[in-house]
Amino acid sequence: TRTDCPRLFARLDELRSRSGVRPFDKVWLIGDYNAGVAHEPRWGWLGPSRRHLLIGLPLLVLLTPEQMSAVLAHEVAHDSTADDRFLVWIHRLQPRWPRVFPDWSVGRSLWLRLCGWPLQFLVARFWPEFNAHAAVLSRAEECRADRRSAEWTSPEAAASALWCID
Repeated sequence: TRTDCPRLFARLDELRSRSGVRPFDKVWLIGDYNAGVAHEPRWGWLGPSRRHLLIGLPLLVLLTPEQMSAVLAHEVAHDSTADDRFLVWIHRLQPRWPRVFPDWSVGRSLWLRLCGWPLQFLVARFWPEFNAHAAVLSRAEECRADRRSAEWTSPEAAASALWCID
């Protein structure tokens, strides 16, 4: 919360004012050596979603404040511009899509057995091509977020944070 980590929220507010994104709904400390933004749908796949910033406690311990600022800028950059919304959507969709249809044969409802074959055919036909294109777009989105992180903090902080994380 703001009262628990005022410097963190002050930095997030500064990055938010630079990027024009709305505030995160929640900020969570997690045990992973990672940081990210999780989107929680409010009404299923449609409509707005809640955005949660996930910050790995090991990152906070290892990185300097400047490096952590670059990591936060990278995460904020993923939602920063409306002209790249398609890239952001593809970037979020790609890792989720395989979980939607993990195994067509397990636990199939009567409806899916009777009517699911056209959907199964479409997924089997178009998933490999979609995934190939989405991987390229996703990588472009990561590069864009890295570039924005370097602009909003410093190239040195962004580069050293990438060096420590990778």
